[in-house]
Amino acid sequence: MHNQGKADSRLKDDPSVSMASDLNSVRGSLRVETDIGMVLHLADGTIQACNARAEEILGFTAEQMHGWTSISSPWQTVHENGSPFPGETHPTMVSLRTGQPCLNIVMGLYQPSGNLVWLNINSHPLFHLNTSIAYAVVTTFFQIAAPKVDSIQAEIEAPLFDEQGAVRGCVAAFVDITELKRIQEVSRVNEERFRIAQLTANAGTWDWDVVTNSVYWSPEFYTLYGLDAATPSTYKNWLANIVEEDREFVDITIRQALEQQQTSLTFEFRINHPVQGVRWFDCRSQIFYNPDGQPRRLVGISIDISDRKRIEEDLRQKNAILNVINESVPTPIFVKDRQGRIIYANPATLEVLAKSEKEVIGLRDCNLYPERELGAVVTENDLRIMESGQTSVVEESPDGIRTFLGMKVPYRNEAGEVIGLIGISNDITARVQLERDRERILQKEQAAREESERANRIKDEFLAVLSHELRTPLNPILGWSKLLQTGKLNASKAAEALKAIERNAKLQSQLIEDLLDVSRILRGKLTLNVAPVTLAPVINAALETVQLAAEAKSIYIQTIFESNVGQILGDIGRLQQIICNLLSNAVKFTPEGGRVEVQLTQIESFAQIQVIDNGKGISSDFLPHVFDHFRQEDGAITRQFGGLGLGLAIVRQLVELHGGTVTAESAGEGFGATFTVKLPLIKQVTEPVDNFDDPLPYSDDSEPLTGLRIIVVDDEPDSLDFIAFVIEQAGAEVIAMPSAIKALQILQQIQPHLIISDIGMPEMDGYMFIEQIRAKLPSQYREVLAIALTAFAGEANERQVMMAGFQKHLAKPVDPDELVATIKRLVTA
Repeated sequence: MHNQGKADSRLKDDPSVSMASDLNSVRGSLRVETDIGMVLHLADGTIQACNARAEEILGFTAEQMHGWTSISSPWQTVHENGSPFPGETHPTMVSLRTGQPCLNIVMGLYQPSGNLVWLNINSHPLFHLNTSIAYAVVTTFFQIAAPKVDSIQAEIEAPLFDEQGAVRGCVAAFVDITELKRIQEVSRVNEERFRIAQLTANAGTWDWDVVTNSVYWSPEFYTLYGLDAATPSTYKNWLANIVEEDREFVDITIRQALEQQQTSLTFEFRINHPVQGVRWFDCRSQIFYNPDGQPRRLVGISIDISDRKRIEEDLRQKNAILNVINESVPTPIFVKDRQGRIIYANPATLEVLAKSEKEVIGLRDCNLYPERELGAVVTENDLRIMESGQTSVVEESPDGIRTFLGMKVPYRNEAGEVIGLIGISNDITARVQLERDRERILQKEQAAREESERANRIKDEFLAVLSHELRTPLNPILGWSKLLQTGKLNASKAAEALKAIERNAKLQSQLIEDLLDVSRILRGKLTLNVAPVTLAPVINAALETVQLAAEAKSIYIQTIFESNVGQILGDIGRLQQIICNLLSNAVKFTPEGGRVEVQLTQIESFAQIQVIDNGKGISSDFLPHVFDHFRQEDGAITRQFGGLGLGLAIVRQLVELHGGTVTAESAGEGFGATFTVKLPLIKQVTEPVDNFDDPLPYSDDSEPLTGLRIIVVDDEPDSLDFIAFVIEQAGAEVIAMPSAIKALQILQQIQPHLIISDIGMPEMDGYMFIEQIRAKLPSQYREVLAIALTAFAGEANERQVMMAGFQKHLAKPVDPDELVATIKRLVTA
């Protein structure tokens, strides 16, 4: 009870007593379905709310009446005598003016249908604590019977006496008690309805006469407190029923209110219910004082609020849990208003933003990040979600660096209106980066797989070409050899056959040498014998090697050499190999009657060699791959030009080993090609070196090895016979041995000048053979000269041969002149 000032003694019997202290509680009360109409007026007299019964009685809906006052309303009201009932005198307006209840007012009201209904009206002002001005008025009313025209008279008769005491007559007085009877009936009905209201609201009333110290408890009070009906209604008994922890607080609160002359009092406490245990109560009371300021009477109501307390406690616990979660979780949680401004941000959000709460609250995302455009995208997403009213999951990068996956939910008020947005975000930058890395890895794997498939395809094509290129020279070699063995060829044809055999054997040897060069290059084992070199003689020597092939196709080779081109540091043999490969390539792809041009010029600090032809040309698709290993523009078996596709790859590697570059240009198929080699010049020019490793001289003597005793060891009879025959023809004495074991046996019986041994042999190979000689034979045999002759032609094999104890390594197939010259040079060194 928040009412200020003195209250009418009929308050405890008035069915319009408020059961709450604020507008929300009043509105809740208005929703209770009873036969009593209830209307809530604000301090300015406007109608704020009403219950359904009020709508039925007054004939208007709550929406229609919202904002009306008793003065501005359309209905007509009359007094009991039929005279108009002015709006200014309406009980509601009276309570607002006086701050006092206005009770049991009878009013006639014409409904919109024209029917006249009679109402009993009660208005009760509502106050905040420690205030004297009403902030609202609750007006209750119910229908009553129409006032009767004929009044009911109460007759009072008294006899008249004379002086002797004899009755001489009587006096009669008549009092109209119709209104009294009606009021009594209304009070009875009000009492019944008030008790129903108390039961509905879990409330019980009490009345404490402080002067007489007598207390009245309503029957509902007994029920709510679980008290026996025989329990005396005393302040002491009531105080004893309160739990011990709250008892002193309640007693002190009441006594202080009386000492301070408060007119209203509200407090909460707990009682010990004998059956239901601890229960919570809200006590609201009005205090009345005598003119001298002494407390006279306390009237109040006790409302069981245990359910509300339980709900509040549950809510408090849930809020506490939510607060702990919200404050401790590493997930950013935030709330934004309808305009996208942040109104709440948990610590995780602040940590992500690297800002304090003061720096964040009230700002939009576009104000929080360096890139305003990216932040504006987030704000646009928020506004779109609030506009649609639909929950959405969005992926956003407001700073352009981190990526967040957020669930954003529209934030609604009690009316269901969207007033903001609640968001929960997770930093998925690592996951996004992982997905991107995985995508890149997949792309790389796919590219590697495609490259592997391409490499396998190229390898298969290469092996097919290799087989073709190696077998092709064997056909004329074996064919002519077989025909020579028949003895049916004349001298001219025999000479032609021998030239064909020699030519194809050299071709096959060159193919093998190219493969070995590529192997050395890929393993980084190719070494250069570097010396100052003049390029013109090297180019001329290379021209001689391709001259016959060019003449066979009537191809004209033109040379244009610029004078005074400086020297370079290089390996003469490898430089000649570069020029030979380029020239051979040009002759091969130039048609009969074509033209090849070779230019030597000096451009700044580089010597430039260009080989230009008007031949087949190179397609734009293949041009970037022209220097790749094992790549040919046409790998089909129907191709027009042979080869392994290694020549240009070797050229590039050799040029780069010399510190230079090589490029290829072509306008396309049918427009020829130009290959350009640039080699760095040496800064100090030395005397030109025109002679490079001179070919081994072939002695003018017909038998240059006369007087030498040579042991030849080879498990291949044909190879053994060939080597022995060449050496015997040169005048040497030859002891041919088919195995290393037999050679060791014969070696101790003779003293040879030289041993020529194969490496790959069964039982005892060439390495074991020379080790036996160097380690286990008598000293006079250990220093014998030895040449290794093997088909293992790699540089690693050559080093292994030299380390084993041989003085020289020759690769098969060996040139007879080179073999004889090597022997002569070794024994005369």
